[in-house]
Amino acid sequence: MEISSWPPRWVPSYDGAHALAVDEEDGVLTWVERMPNGPGLWLTMRIDGIARRGPLLWSGEPSVTELERILRQQIGRSIRHIGHVEIASEAMPERMTSPALGS
Repeated sequence: MEISSWPPRWVPSYDGAHALAVDEEDGVLTWVERMPNGPGLWLTMRIDGIARRGPLLWSGEPSVTELERILRQQIGRSIRHIGHVEIASEAMPERMTSPALGS
């Protein structure tokens, strides 16, 4: 069984926040950082003035370093748009639609 990593499971980034019933794909990516002790990236998006954070777990090609570079270029774009970004790598001759495991 494969588990998708995209979109991340977003949670409000401050204590006591309530999950809002909004379409999270309308959020805008604002930050990308490496997990210090994990196999992926932490992404931050903003929607309706609230920052939300979510993990993007990743293994295989492209490398997490390359994925970080690609996603940093997407800062300021909607999560919906980023979900359709095509990722290509020298080590990965075929193209992969969406930065997602299991897609």
